[in-house]
Amino acid sequence: MRLQVQHDGPAGGDRHPPAPKDRIVLAEAARHLAPLQRGVCRPSRRPAGRSGSGYPARLSPVHPPGGRGEDRHRARRLPERDDQKEHRRRGALFEHPGASVLPAGARLEAGRLSERDADRSADGEPAAFPETYGRRRPGRHRRGYRDLLMISVIVCTYNRDRVLEDTVRSFLECRTGGIEHEVLILDNNSTDRTREIGERFAARHSRVRYLNEPCQGHPHAKNRGIRESCGEIVAFADDDVYFTPGWLEAVRSSFDRRPEFSCIGGRVVPSFEADRPAWLDDDLLWIYGVTRYGDQEREIRHPEIPIGCNMAFRREVFERNGGFVTSLGRKPGILLSGDEDEFLIRAAKAGMKTLYVPEAQVSHRIPPARLARRWVISRFYWAGVSDIAMRQLGDDRWSRAFLARKSARALLRLLREWKEAGSLLRADSDGKIRSVRKQVDFCYQAGLLRQMIAEAIALPAP
Repeated sequence: MRLQVQHDGPAGGDRHPPAPKDRIVLAEAARHLAPLQRGVCRPSRRPAGRSGSGYPARLSPVHPPGGRGEDRHRARRLPERDDQKEHRRRGALFEHPGASVLPAGARLEAGRLSERDADRSADGEPAAFPETYGRRRPGRHRRGYRDLLMISVIVCTYNRDRVLEDTVRSFLECRTGGIEHEVLILDNNSTDRTREIGERFAARHSRVRYLNEPCQGHPHAKNRGIRESCGEIVAFADDDVYFTPGWLEAVRSSFDRRPEFSCIGGRVVPSFEADRPAWLDDDLLWIYGVTRYGDQEREIRHPEIPIGCNMAFRREVFERNGGFVTSLGRKPGILLSGDEDEFLIRAAKAGMKTLYVPEAQVSHRIPPARLARRWVISRFYWAGVSDIAMRQLGDDRWSRAFLARKSARALLRLLREWKEAGSLLRADSDGKIRSVRKQVDFCYQAGLLRQMIAEAIALPAP
C-alpha cells in the first residue's frame, strides 16, 4: 500500500500530488510525535499473549495545575480510602513536594526525589516511594518489569573491604533452586577498596550490581537500594555476615507459604573473631544483632522485631509506608541507631505482620574491637540516645515540657547512682569488669538524659 500525505486545499479541497519519500517519512514521524510534544501519552497496547500485572502498560503522565509542560512526572494521587480523607498516611502515594511516580520502564534518574535522597517531605512525613521504582534490566526478566517473587538482596557497606568479599561470596554460594535473585552492593561513599571489590563482583556475576551512594548514612544507602532494586521481595543484610546455604530457599518458601506475612526476620547467631569475655553474658548480645527468638517458626511482635542484618519485606510494604528516616541510623563515628526500629513499628501499626524464620540464618561477625569494654559502654550510651530520638520523632506528646520533666527525673536517678557507677566504671586488679550490667545500664540512662535535654532545648515552645 502506497502511503501519501494529503491535506485539503484552500477553498476547493484540491489535493496535492504524492510527496517525496523523505517528506513522507518526516510527516509520519511528526504524526506520531505530535501527542508526545503536547504532553499526551496514551497507554501502550500490550503484546498479544501477555496479560496480567507482570507486563504493565505505560502510565499517562499527569500534568500539574499550573500547565501541561511544567512537570510530566508529577506524583499521581491515588483514590482515597476512608482513613485517608482527613489526613495523609505516612508513606501513602499522595502528591507532596519531592515525590514523583514514573511510567513503568522509565529511567530511575528521571524521577529521583527533588532533594537528594530526601526521605522526609516538607510536612515532616516520611516521603513515599514511587509505585514503580525498581530499575528494569534489559534482557533479564522475561515476565515483565518486575518478577512476581524475585528476591533483591541489599548489602550496605562502608569501609569494610576486608569482610565484604566474604559476605557476597557466601550469598553467591547459597542454593538457588531456580529462584530469581540479585545482589545490590550499596557503597556508602567508602574510601578503601570497596569500589574495586564491588565492580569486580559485578563484572564476573550477572546477578550482582555495584552502586555508590555519596549521601552518608545507613538509611540513605538502604533507601537507595530499595529504589534501585528489581525484586518483589527486598531483603537487607550487613556487610559482615555469612549466609547459610539454605537462606535464599528459606526466605522464598516462607513468603510462598505464608502470604499473610509481609516481613520476615531470620535467625542471627554470633561469630566471635576473638575469645568471648567472661562478663559478656547472653542478655547483652542484642547489641550485636543476635536474635533469641527460639527454634520454631512463629509470628513476632514488638518488642520482638527483626534484626537489620537479616530481614526481608514484600515491596508493597515500602510502597505503603515509605522508607527509612534519615535523621536516625549509623553514620561514620556515631553509633546512632533506631531507623530500622522506627520503620518496623510504623509499618506494624499500618498492618504489617512479621514472621520469624529460624531457617533463614546468618552468622554475624564480631571483631575483637567490639568486645572491648569501651565499645560496649559506648554502644549502650548511643542506644539511650537513639531511643529518645526515635520516640520523639513524629510524636506530639514529646513536647518541651514533657521532656523537661522526664529529664529532671532521669538526672535525679543518675545522681543517686553516680557514686556507685564511678567505682563500677573502673576495672579491678585482674582487668575484669565488675557488675557490667550496672555499668551499661548507667550509660544507657546517661544517653537517655543527654538526648532528652538536647530535644527539650531544641524543640519550640508548645
